[in-house]
Amino acid sequence: MEAFERAYGMLGYNERCDTSLEPGKCKVAIYADANRKPTHAARQLPSGWWASKLGTAIDIHHELSALEGPAYGKVVIVLARPIH
Repeated sequence: MEAFERAYGMLGYNERCDTSLEPGKCKVAIYADANRKPTHAARQLPSGWWASKLGTAIDIHHELSALEGPAYGKVVIVLARPIH
């Protein structure tokens, strides 16, 4: 998980935060399994919904909790950066 935080940090996502919609902030949520191994990431849209890429051709918009379960685990960290 630390490597993912550092990688997103290189993209400007340095602030740990909650899942609420905040004007001027772009947020990503990182999902992980029970061993805290990262499995997926979702990006918050201006509408407050979240965007994910599932497979090579499937892009979806969803509530953050919609992907929690055996396949992706649960959201373990949300990071934010200012929108430029």
